[in-house]
Amino acid sequence: MTLVERALAWDPENLTTPDLDTVLDMIEHFSQYGRVVANELRVLCRSLPVGSAVAVRARATLGEADRRLNLPRSIANRQARHRAQNLARLLKALHRATGLVYEEWPHTAGQVPRHTSTAEVDHSETDRPP
Repeated sequence: MTLVERALAWDPENLTTPDLDTVLDMIEHFSQYGRVVANELRVLCRSLPVGSAVAVRARATLGEADRRLNLPRSIANRQARHRAQNLARLLKALHRATGLVYEEWPHTAGQVPRHTSTAEVDHSETDRPP
């Protein structure tokens, strides 16, 4: 199970989820990783036509990323768990938007965008984020 899947599987009302330090580490990991993916998506979007439905959708996701990825750390455990889950959902949305941008990529030049993100890295082998 990836860290994102693990965070999304928590029951927000269940206080037996990971301890606060683990959750705060996940928030930090998700935030850092989300900023990398968002920056790369932003670059990819520059090549799409302005009126493209995919571009509009991707930019909406980027707007949400701008709001969520730089919030101050939560102190209360319940708030931290909720924030980790929201960031996990945001990471999934960023990956989905990146996939849509790749599908929409203008193929007229015969080139496919070179994506250097670690977006496909599986973090399932780690119990805690680095």
